[in-house]
Amino acid sequence: MFMKYLYLLAVGLAMAAFISLPHAAFASDEFNISARAAVVMDVATGRVIISKNPDLRLPPASTTKVMTAILAIEKIQPAASVKVSRHASSMSPSKINLRAGDEISVDALLYSVLLKSANDAAAALAEGVGGTEDNFARLMTEKARAIGAVNTHFVNASGLPADNHYSTAYDLALILRYAMQNPRFVEISSTKFATLNMGEKEKMLLRNHNRLLWMYDGAVAGKTGYTVAAKHCYVGEAGCNNTRLIVAMLGSNNPWSDVRALLDKGFEVAPTGKTLELEDNAPVVVQASSHGRHRKAIKASRGKHRKAKSAGKKGRARSKKKGTRGERQIACVSSKG
Repeated sequence: MFMKYLYLLAVGLAMAAFISLPHAAFASDEFNISARAAVVMDVATGRVIISKNPDLRLPPASTTKVMTAILAIEKIQPAASVKVSRHASSMSPSKINLRAGDEISVDALLYSVLLKSANDAAAALAEGVGGTEDNFARLMTEKARAIGAVNTHFVNASGLPADNHYSTAYDLALILRYAMQNPRFVEISSTKFATLNMGEKEKMLLRNHNRLLWMYDGAVAGKTGYTVAAKHCYVGEAGCNNTRLIVAMLGSNNPWSDVRALLDKGFEVAPTGKTLELEDNAPVVVQASSHGRHRKAIKASRGKHRKAKSAGKKGRARSKKKGTRGERQIACVSSKG
């Protein structure tokens, strides 16, 4: 009788644990990514759905420029012009080859920062807002703290390698979540192509480095980053039906496979209330299928969007006319010294 009681007690405890599982965190041996750290966050609630070393401090490379851009948008008018210093013009690539003495509109610099990831444009914006890049970096760190990104410290506006310049996957998600509340930031970072008019004879076509805009249905905006030390980094937002997710990752060897896998899994897990914690040492790299479950949902709910996207030249022309993700013309106030 006593043994029967123990058996029934064990069965009851097991059933209770199973019933509560949908709201608990669980680990997965079948899903992992190459990134050293990653977070998938629900935009509406701020809830972390997927995490891997979310608070690990790592170099963020050019994902730094999300903070650079949002701070500049908040601090200076887009029609204002900034005079390029020797310091800004000396930045290493990626760059748009600004020359000392050039006077460039803030708007053109923002497009250059968010699409081309131009380090010289980032430094010019920093000096235009903060007087010096060092001062601007202090403002960036202060802004991060105000947002809640307490494990972030900026030394420059570009994300080029520097001691004591770091962030975390969780902090990057918080920073992008804040930035995406600004319509101007969304408008610029979601643009696929833009043309800088650098005077009567000079024009520069910018193509957004964010390949997710082309390869993932529902991708809204984002920022890439890469240095040898940081490896590939990314932070961006995508939507499916009524769910919007932010994905942030640092230290990836397979960035686009990682990002797609994280979003696919995020849209799968989000409705369940579960959270997925990835092991740091799992060796398996998962490449997302190009026909993930959420893509079918998007196809059903956004038929018109998909038709416009697949309509070839007609669809692209319509995109340009609306000015959402087609090519944009940005005037630069440019005087070559």
